[in-house]
Amino acid sequence: MMRNTHDMITCLPTKEKTRERLCQNDSLYSKEEMERYGLQPLLLEHDEVKNVDVVIVQAYHQAYE
Repeated sequence: MMRNTHDMITCLPTKEKTRERLCQNDSLYSKEEMERYGLQPLLLEHDEVKNVDVVIVQAYHQAYE
């Protein structure tokens, strides 16, 4: 099932959007899954994200690779 990539990318978090404003299309992966699929983290700068095992990655990796 392929979702609209534009919608996925526009709702991914940026430095201005915190975790409280994440939309339902954001994809969450564990560090192990990221390594397995070769995914790159979209944000690691936030203090909220640095110390957790799940980070947000760009959703189009999942849809198109």
